Amino acid sequence: MNGNIGETESLLRAILTTMDDHFTREVKRVTSTGKKVENEYADGMKKMGLGLQGILGFLVVVPSNPENAYFQIVEGILNFLKKEEWGTS
Repeated sequence: MNGNIGETESLLRAILTTMDDHFTREVKRVTSTGKKVENEYADGMKKMGLGLQGILGFLVVVPSNPENAYFQIVEGILNFLKKEEWGTS
């Protein structure tokens, strides 16, 4: 495998970090004007959901590194979903 699983895990962590930073920045921008996230950032939320679905589908083919915490990437996704404010609807 030549260490590809470790590289894949690093790539997925970087993707999740980038998504988290971008979404947090957009939520702050939208809510600072007093608007609702689900109304003003609906397209972004849809793209975010599609991205997360793609990552979860990819994890079926290439799961996490069995030598480390096996569900580390899935736990990162769940923490991302729990941390953010997704709106009231």
